[in-house]
Amino acid sequence: MRMLIRYFFRGLRLVLAPVMLISEKLSTPKSVERTPEEQAKVDQACQNLALYQFRTCPFASRCAKR
Repeated sequence: MRMLIRYFFRGLRLVLAPVMLISEKLSTPKSVERTPEEQAKVDQACQNLALYQFRTCPFASRCAKR
């Protein structure tokens, strides 16, 4: 039974991954354009931050869009 559940979710992931990648590509907003001075301020403020994203994880892609 455990193997059946495991293969079900692996198959589901194989089917849904391309759909999620296409929807991400279609719904990605335009990038923000800043002056070099404004970008330097943003870079300084974000110097100690790191972003982790798994492209086919629905939670990671939802949080990254906010």
